Amino acid sequence: MKDICKVYKPEILTCPICGSKLAYCYTVSNKLVYFTSGKRIRIKNLGYKCSGCDCDTTFVSQTANKLCFKGYSYSVKLVATIALMKEEGRSRDYICDYLYNKGIEISDRNIGNLCNKFNEFLNLDYLKNIKEAYQQMMDKYNTLRLSIDFRKVMDDTVVVVY
Repeated sequence: MKDICKVYKPEILTCPICGSKLAYCYTVSNKLVYFTSGKRIRIKNLGYKCSGCDCDTTFVSQTANKLCFKGYSYSVKLVATIALMKEEGRSRDYICDYLYNKGIEISDRNIGNLCNKFNEFLNLDYLKNIKEAYQQMMDKYNTLRLSIDFRKVMDDTVVVVY
């Protein structure tokens, strides 16, 4: 089975400081991501920089960033599924076997790491993160540039800010 490749550019293509067109500079990430269906998709997140001012920011796609946790090759939904199975009392071996039957190879050690990562996100102080991101945007761009998503995870509503 051939893997699908999706290429993502930043959602904005002009510099928020000077208004110049952003130009491609390098690929920020290029990784194969496993999804709950067992499909694997290669996600390429392209980095763009401003050519008109001294802005040192590399702009990337927030959509691509939302597909999986940084440093892992598993979709956010797959990580949530693993955490839910662990919460239901399933063993690491059971979860590994379940995922293997879907064509997803994962070690029992990664099961524990992903559960810990998921729990870190559940326990974050989101209001603090929103305030910090807001202040950074105001200091740097003097305008609000936030992407806020609401996600339902188990019985909690989670606010995700980019």
